[in-house]
Amino acid sequence: MGSIKQVFQPGSVIVTEGTRGDRCYRILQGRVQICKTAPTGEKIVIAELSEGEMFGEMYMWDKLGLRSASVIAVEKTETEVIPENEMTVSILPITPGANEIIENLTKRLKNTTQDYSEDLSPETSQSSDTVSAETEL
Repeated sequence: MGSIKQVFQPGSVIVTEGTRGDRCYRILQGRVQICKTAPTGEKIVIAELSEGEMFGEMYMWDKLGLRSASVIAVEKTETEVIPENEMTVSILPITPGANEIIENLTKRLKNTTQDYSEDLSPETSQSSDTVSAETEL
């Protein structure tokens, strides 16, 4: 299995939230931001990853196979692309029961990330500020 490399320029959307996944990426050089879309449509940065880190793998343990967040290149970023068939051959045949555990952890992480991005949304922040101000009256 040969290594496929792909380079992304700053601002390039590498992965789009809600789309079907078919590969994951390892960062060889550069930085990316993991972003969620708030209910208001605003981009919320959840994390920043750099050299040696992977992204885009969570779809493999999502029953629908959908991307849970978008990934955007912060600077020129070189990645190693790992197609789904390579992931299936090398990672999925792990200890029996481990896939179920990973699937459950993935679901929890997606829910936590969604809750976190909603908490950071300006709409949510304003309504909680309003509640605090009303409570003080």
